[in-house]
Amino acid sequence: MEYKNSFHDDKKMGLEYWYGILTGPQYLDSRTVHVKQTLGRLCNVLLFFSPVENKTFPTIGVNTTEGRQHLTDKSVAWNIYLQKPL
Repeated sequence: MEYKNSFHDDKKMGLEYWYGILTGPQYLDSRTVHVKQTLGRLCNVLLFFSPVENKTFPTIGVNTTEGRQHLTDKSVAWNIYLQKPL
């Protein structure tokens, strides 16, 4: 199967790619740095969400409890954040 349009062709046509990464504070130095260096170069906006705000990385703090069992809460908080006016 051959795809006619590539990711870079989409960006040339004016399409924007926004990614929201749900992460934890313990993964900022080990995992999210690599995501930022690889996926971050390909998208227009890359947002990291964590229960703890970190202005040096930067990570947006959402008021949730850490852990996989609270992943739905993080997703809801992420969607609420995106709907807020700038």
